This record gives sequence, C-alpha cells and structure tokens, in this order.
Amino acid sequence: MVETVRVLVLNNTYEPINVCNARRAVRMMLLGKAETVESEDEFWIRSAT
Repeated sequence: MVETVRVLVLNNTYEPINVCNARRAVRMMLLGKAETVESEDEFWIRSAT
C-alpha cells in the first residue's frame, strides 16, 4: 500500500519539484527534511512499538 501512494514534493516556495512514494516522504518527515502541508486522505502509519 505504501508503495502505491504518491506524494508531491514542493520546494520552499511551494513549487513542485518531485513526486515520490509515501515511504520516502515519511522518511524525509522523520528526518526533519520535510513537513506536511496538506493531506486529503486518511493515511495511517503503524509501527511495531
């Protein structure tokens, strides 16, 4: 499921620069390199802990 969800990546001026999968987007968010600007669907991420 995560591999099929596509995420639009924007630069600092909100111009589109890339489209990546949700797994990469979550990884960038956890590393502090990205933030969520808008979310349309409810997408839950579950962890083992």
